[in-house]
Amino acid sequence: MNTTTTHHRPLHHPHVHTQGKPTKKIFPPDDDKSIFSKKRSYLNHAWEVSYLMQGKSGAEGALSWFEEIFASKGQKGRRVQSILGGAFLRMYLEHKVDPDIIQKAGVEIGASPEFMKLQTEMNTKLKMHLAHVHKEPTPAEIAAFYGKDLNRVQTRTGIAFRYTLNAVIGGVTGVKVEGAQILSRTSRGRDVLIDYQVNVNFADTYDFENKRTGVYEHYRQKLAYLLSINDFDGFEDAYHAEAMPWGSHKTHLDNAAVFASYMFALERKHWTPGPLAWNVTVPMRGAVNLPSFRS
Repeated sequence: MNTTTTHHRPLHHPHVHTQGKPTKKIFPPDDDKSIFSKKRSYLNHAWEVSYLMQGKSGAEGALSWFEEIFASKGQKGRRVQSILGGAFLRMYLEHKVDPDIIQKAGVEIGASPEFMKLQTEMNTKLKMHLAHVHKEPTPAEIAAFYGKDLNRVQTRTGIAFRYTLNAVIGGVTGVKVEGAQILSRTSRGRDVLIDYQVNVNFADTYDFENKRTGVYEHYRQKLAYLLSINDFDGFEDAYHAEAMPWGSHKTHLDNAAVFASYMFALERKHWTPGPLAWNVTVPMRGAVNLPSFRS
C-alpha cells in the first residue's frame, strides 16, 4: 500500500573507521544490543512519519479548501489523501484496531467517488433486474441481489478506493452484504417509489505485502535484503538516497513508494507486528420506481 509523506533520517549507527576512512559494518546475528537499537530506531522513524503524513494531509486539505474558494468556475480542487493515513499506520504499528478510526474510514469510503460510482451502478443493475420481475422486492431479495453482484465485481475487477484513500484501504480484500432495509415506499399514481439501503461490509488487511513490479519491486527487495543480513549502513544509505531531498533519487520513486518499501523491509524482517485485518460497514442507498403490484 502507499503512503505519501516526507522523511526524517533514522538514527545512524557509528561507522567503524580504518585509517581514517569509514567502512560499512554488518552486525552479526548475535549482536542483540545493537540490533535492538536499530529496530527501535527504525520503528521510531515509522511513528514519526505517521504524524508527518497526518500533518501533510491536513495542510494540503486546508490549501485545497482555500484554492476552491478562489478557483475559476468549473476548476477542480486538488486531490488530497485522507488524513487517516497516519492513523492507520499507527494502528498497524500497535497491531490494534481503533473503532473510532474505522468508523471515520467508513464515512470517507461512503463519500469517495469510487463508492458513489459503485452505488449508482448497483442501483442501475437492480432496476434492470426488477424490470423482468413482476413483484416488489423484499429487503432480503435486494440484499441477495447486491451480495451476488458485488462478489462478481470483486472477483472480476476488484473494488478499490484509491482516489483519496490509497494510504488507508486501496483495494479491498473482501466484500459482503449484511442486510437491506426499505426506507420508504411512496405511491405515485399507478407506480411506487421504493427507497432502500443495503449495508455493505468491506474488509481489508493493512500491510505492505502488495504486488509490485519493475523498479519499485527491485528497490523494496533490495532494502529487505540489506536489512535481513543486518547491513544497517547499506540499508540506511539505500533508503536515504531516495527519501532525502539531497539524495540521488535514481529510482525516481515518489515518497509514498519509498516509505512503503522501507516498511516492507521492516515487515519482512518481522520487526513490525505484521498484517492488521479490519473491516467496516458502509450504507449503500438506492431507489427504484416500479408499477404498483399491490391491489
